[in-house]
Amino acid sequence: PRVALGLALRGLATSAIDVSDGLLGDLGHVLRASRTGARIDADAVPRSAVLRAQPAALQRLCTLAGGDDYELVFTAPPTADAAVHAAGRSAGVAVTRIGTLTA
Repeated sequence: PRVALGLALRGLATSAIDVSDGLLGDLGHVLRASRTGARIDADAVPRSAVLRAQPAALQRLCTLAGGDDYELVFTAPPTADAAVHAAGRSAGVAVTRIGTLTA
């Protein structure tokens, strides 16, 4: 679990959840609770070299619906971008923007 990143994001992230049941499933919990939508760039979701070697359809399925990743998906205002990346560096975790919230 990304405990160090979660702690580093305190005061920056407006929501966060671990991705244990698949990105779309767990993000869906955040979106329902916050009554927002999201636009996700599936190609921006980080993936391992092994997964990148697979067919595109399998990559998309695994990145969006695969589980047991124990990564964090979180939201933060665009104005916090530099601070979010600094939090990732301090926790030793790469942080990647994969989308934006929508109304």
